[in-house]
Amino acid sequence: GTGHVAGGIGSFASAVTDAISRRGTDVRFSNRVQRIAREPLGDFRVETRHGTWRARSVIANLLPQDLARLLGYADAELRELSAQVESGWGAVMSYLTLDATKLSEKAAFHLQLVADTEQEFSCGNHVFCSVSDAREHSDGVASGSKQRSATLSTHVKLAWLRSLSESERADTVRAIQQAMRRTLELRAPEVAGAALHWMPASPRTFERFTGRFGGYVGGVPRRAGLANYRRLGPLRVEPGLYLVGDSVFPGQSILAAALGGLRTAEAICAKELGIGIGKRRLSAQHADPHVSPPARSRGAPTR
Repeated sequence: GTGHVAGGIGSFASAVTDAISRRGTDVRFSNRVQRIAREPLGDFRVETRHGTWRARSVIANLLPQDLARLLGYADAELRELSAQVESGWGAVMSYLTLDATKLSEKAAFHLQLVADTEQEFSCGNHVFCSVSDAREHSDGVASGSKQRSATLSTHVKLAWLRSLSESERADTVRAIQQAMRRTLELRAPEVAGAALHWMPASPRTFERFTGRFGGYVGGVPRRAGLANYRRLGPLRVEPGLYLVGDSVFPGQSILAAALGGLRTAEAICAKELGIGIGKRRLSAQHADPHVSPPARSRGAPTR
């Protein structure tokens, strides 16, 4: 299901980084990595905007295309994963300021809105709408009325959008924004009627502010069948170097991030340090999808 974090997902991210810092970890922001290279002694040289670091292990929460750019190469597995990601989606967004006095529901809520059930659930025909809790804005006053915020999102096939010329892409994104607005007005008229201000965003916006190649979201598209869960990650690109995130572990939820982080810690401890975590000593080997469970149970060596 869908939940809501008071103050937005940014407040949750801040709480996580604060907890990490309290445990002695050095957390740095606005220090983008520019290059990753293997040193002769086996560790990594990580070049950033503000200096160079040496690391025994590197965890890259990136799209495979972005990791390949930092490495200066892409092996067959990274190329295959990149192609799978590029069969996926981008998002067109709208960010709204709402007049809180015009909304009957005071708690945060989420809506799945579909204008026409006979059409594809993308490009503004399907909209996911999230509205903030009124209590989060108790101190915010504009024009004499309290305000709330809402986000609208719809998916778009990014390979198709990127195939258009720059002017065609701009026109297409504007048309999708208009379709999103019509869907909101049709299926959630109270929210639409409370809107004071609309701010648009596109895959290009997402690429600029997150650094993700092409503005892709959601990782590899998931379809029916267990093949989607062949790899529950991380992907060990080479000894000491791991690719994590929604390209590897399915889903983008807080739960997916937590489980992905646990499996990554297990994998590094088992493969790089030779130790296990708690009672889950063997599960770290699941990071390698090419090693079958029977082989693991017999104590067969892994790479």
